[in-house]
Amino acid sequence: MIPVLGIGRTFYHHAPGPCRLVEGIESGAEDIASLPNGLAFFSSGMDFPVGNFKPNSVVGRIYTFDFNHPNEAPKELKIEGLDRMNPHGLSLWQNEEGEVFLFVVNHYPDGEESVNKFLYDAETNSLHLKMRVSSKEHSHIETLNDLVVVGENRFYYTNFLSKQLPESIQKFGRIAWGSIGYFDGRKTSLVHENLLLPNGINISPDSKYLYVSHTGNTEILVFDRLSDGALVLKNNIQIGTMADNLDVDPVTGSVWTGAHPDMFGIVAYLEDPTRHKSASQVLKINMQDGDMVNMTEVFADDGSFISGTASAVHYNSKMLVGTIFTNLMYCEMN
Repeated sequence: MIPVLGIGRTFYHHAPGPCRLVEGIESGAEDIASLPNGLAFFSSGMDFPVGNFKPNSVVGRIYTFDFNHPNEAPKELKIEGLDRMNPHGLSLWQNEEGEVFLFVVNHYPDGEESVNKFLYDAETNSLHLKMRVSSKEHSHIETLNDLVVVGENRFYYTNFLSKQLPESIQKFGRIAWGSIGYFDGRKTSLVHENLLLPNGINISPDSKYLYVSHTGNTEILVFDRLSDGALVLKNNIQIGTMADNLDVDPVTGSVWTGAHPDMFGIVAYLEDPTRHKSASQVLKINMQDGDMVNMTEVFADDGSFISGTASAVHYNSKMLVGTIFTNLMYCEMN
């Protein structure tokens, strides 16, 4: 626990190659997901917890970034069927016909939480709402953070917090009331409970293993997946830092994560990112059969260049790194 507090720790800057901030993105890129063709989708303008910090001028949006044309500006997607977005985690699903669906966690001012399923239309650069799974109809949805789609209308999700206690008590009292939920296309259920701030979630390329960043315990949990959606804990990978979102390389199976190595720093950043910086970190974790082979720190910064790293996606020796509230960074990897 002490190393993550950042007490007496010095954070050095290093990068895998030339990196730059992407122009036009100033309200964060909290989560990023990419297609095999190099088209990445990211959420921006998040307010979480709702009402915590968000200037009135900031609006929730979804953008695309094309790894094949990195000098082009990100494109904002038009949202059809939903008049308000406060996007958080997201996950992509492509069916056998080649249709692309984006599932997005959405937070509402009245406390409602939902997962929204959109059909992506490349010609009109838009997202069309097809399904909503809401906390108003599903009691096992509490305070959502991230999700991973595993079928046409099936997904796992993380409840970062319980709604039974105030956020500050759970976080600083280290009360493990977070959970992992599963939606089978009709109903939700909790498949793992008593977690301390479960955050990013993803799946191995062969769909056998589920990965969850157990932020409060500075570890990544690995679960075996059963046919009915149930989970069996296989492994706890201690990483010594607070992993946020997880991305899985579809070819190598490596897990990429944006992480927070300084707890005091990220707490201050979350209160007001215009005044406080937080050390940033990107890790690559090589996996084999649900076990860690090795781990590499790909990028690190003391917060001067980029603060509050939350996500990292790798594609053809290029990397996109998102933050919670502020910037988006693009790197060419040597």
